[in-house]
Amino acid sequence: MPKSKRTTEPVGVVREHRVERVGDAVVFTSTKTVPAKVPYETIRASCRVEADELSTDPPGKNCDGWEHETDHEYRDRGHYEFRTRTARRLVTIAPTPVLGEELPEPTAEYRDVEEAEEVFVPHYNESDVAGSGYDRFLVIVTREQAAKWGIYEFVGNGQVSRQVAYERAEAIRRKAIDQLVRWYDEGWSYWGVVCEYLHYEESVWGIDDYDHAEGEAADDMARQVAHAMRKDGFEITGVPEPEPAWKRNYTGQQYRRAGLMGFESPEAYRKWVKGPPVKLPEA
Repeated sequence: MPKSKRTTEPVGVVREHRVERVGDAVVFTSTKTVPAKVPYETIRASCRVEADELSTDPPGKNCDGWEHETDHEYRDRGHYEFRTRTARRLVTIAPTPVLGEELPEPTAEYRDVEEAEEVFVPHYNESDVAGSGYDRFLVIVTREQAAKWGIYEFVGNGQVSRQVAYERAEAIRRKAIDQLVRWYDEGWSYWGVVCEYLHYEESVWGIDDYDHAEGEAADDMARQVAHAMRKDGFEITGVPEPEPAWKRNYTGQQYRRAGLMGFESPEAYRKWVKGPPVKLPEA
């Protein structure tokens, strides 16, 4: 893992050093006095996010909400057909012979002509193709895979018609494909969270979402440090009550779905669904 950088020593720590002769030896004694009460916010502030340079697998490899398929034979997904088109071409015009006159030279002019050509009609979106050169492939997220995210139930929420809910869910699936293509084309980043306070340290790595690392993951590391300090006799004040696992997972899914739809938070999405306040006409 990346080497951790020591944080500054917390406020309230008092260090004392003493040197004394004891018989044939010189004894060096160092003592450190630390306040027994430590605010949780202080521990939380000692957490930091660092780039994880050792994790290299694609974020969607473990299917953690990014279930998808790749098809290197995607060029077979299509057919050829003949189409006509109008093109501007230089056309030679043969002169009309006139009895008793010398035949004039042919002339040429640009005219609109109908041409037939064979074209390939793909059965996929070109924007869904990732890679470069000969190593190009189609990124596919089926509706069955997207249904595992719960988006088709989430976006409707009983407030809009089934058609509108379906279109919103398809927009989420579309943005997920775009994100996967960007990861394949531009690469991806992983993050780690390190929480250091005094000599206590906890860390977690391999996080593919910076916001998650800075938020929930950092909270988890701060709680683990606080738990270890309690075991040594510290009193940690102001620790927020942890959310149940089911609620934490549900909240994370809500933020992800809202983000895929272009909203900053689930609250912004709900506000958009509800619409602006309607002013009732005066009686």
